[in-house]
Amino acid sequence: MLAPGFPSANEENVVLCDRSHRTPATPALPSDPVAEAIFRASREGKIPPPAMTLKTSMTAKNRIHDGIVGALVLSGILLGLTQGPIWLYATGALAALMIQSAFTGFCPVYWALDRFMADEQPNRSSA
Repeated sequence: MLAPGFPSANEENVVLCDRSHRTPATPALPSDPVAEAIFRASREGKIPPPAMTLKTSMTAKNRIHDGIVGALVLSGILLGLTQGPIWLYATGALAALMIQSAFTGFCPVYWALDRFMADEQPNRSSA
């Protein structure tokens, strides 16, 4: 039973979804007239979106480091799933090492790569 003052739920006064009182959500326009003109033109489809270019400044050491660490994490997870959960401790230790590396700047993988690879300039290419 509904509270007094509320209509009963019969077919004449049931409205499933009434959104006639709402206005469509539009973002606020910029106050700058030039920015407003560009905004309106882009909303109307007169200006194409900018081309996506992926520039990277990763060196070969960065790429090798990411590959080694990613392979170690993935292999630790796979070993933990197939061989036993004790292997997840190795993955956790690797994660702790990565976190401490962010604070101290010491990473054993970079230490080894610095010993075995010569320094080079960043590779500016599309990835």
